[in-house]
Amino acid sequence: MHKSGGDRGAQEKRILGVGTQFGRLSLGELGREFMSKNATSLRKKIKTIPSNCIASGNCSIIAPDLFGQDDKGVVVARVTRLSAAQLADARSAAAACPVAAIELEDDDVGTDE
Repeated sequence: MHKSGGDRGAQEKRILGVGTQFGRLSLGELGREFMSKNATSLRKKIKTIPSNCIASGNCSIIAPDLFGQDDKGVVVARVTRLSAAQLADARSAAAACPVAAIELEDDDVGTDE
């Protein structure tokens, strides 16, 4: 079957099986718009709340490179600022905490802690 040249929007529509418009932006435009306006908000940092921690250890099991425990079993962040590669593990660990002792906050790029 011969594929017509078509435009990129038509190709996206065939691949996705859905319309490619969100308001007035195509998928490609939507991605570019999001990245340009929200690039800094995508950067996250870890905030631990030791007073909430019950030492379940879920965080250090799920993401041992990001979380450890002190001598009482209380959560300790091994890193503060997260790379893009670490973000999924940090989110999983935070979600697995039964008492919300881990939060991920927006990282204000360019500021010192």
